Amino acid sequence: MNLNSNNLNPDNGTIVRTENAQSFFESAIITALAHQEYQASESTVCYIAKMLTRFTRSEQWYECTQEGMRAPVLAFLYGQANVTTCARERCSYMRRLGDAALFRAGIFADSFERKLIGVDYCISMGTGAYGYLAQTRRAGAPPSRERAIFDELMHKFSQFVDVLNEICEKSAGRSNKDLLRLYERWLRTGSARCANQLRALGIQINKANTSLAWQ
Repeated sequence: MNLNSNNLNPDNGTIVRTENAQSFFESAIITALAHQEYQASESTVCYIAKMLTRFTRSEQWYECTQEGMRAPVLAFLYGQANVTTCARERCSYMRRLGDAALFRAGIFADSFERKLIGVDYCISMGTGAYGYLAQTRRAGAPPSRERAIFDELMHKFSQFVDVLNEICEKSAGRSNKDLLRLYERWLRTGSARCANQLRALGIQINKANTSLAWQ
């Protein structure tokens, strides 16, 4: 998939021309942030847009293995980060882990249905990876300006998942009408966006008793 020449308009799902995928994604992220009343620094928006642009190229997202090309396995990346003795290499694995977790949870959220590993697993792994990058001061660690980005990604990981969910849904021209799946996602992740969607459907949510009730 390559979005450098043609892209979907996140507002109406129509095809639009753009010569710069990163600008397209930055605009889509800013629109989704405003719609969901989230805040994010310009640097973090730019980082996420660059990540999305990078992953639109299949060779950047998929990994070559003995079994063939496959999407990155979060547990494998985490394991590699922990066994390497090179601090710079560990940071590289952690960055790949955080980015892959955010991309999977934000873009492929529906693919987790009926699987043992859910969105909440991606959120946990991604938050931990970005947290490491934000807090480490060892040789090979990211510079301070990048650590500030990773710190925001760590603290607002679930919000950025919501933002990417919205971009993905609007770009695909679809809406989530499966109430039970939406409710289940809210239970597992505590997503403010899912909560707002449920309330918009007239549903009173209460995590204390985890029950559905129509308002």
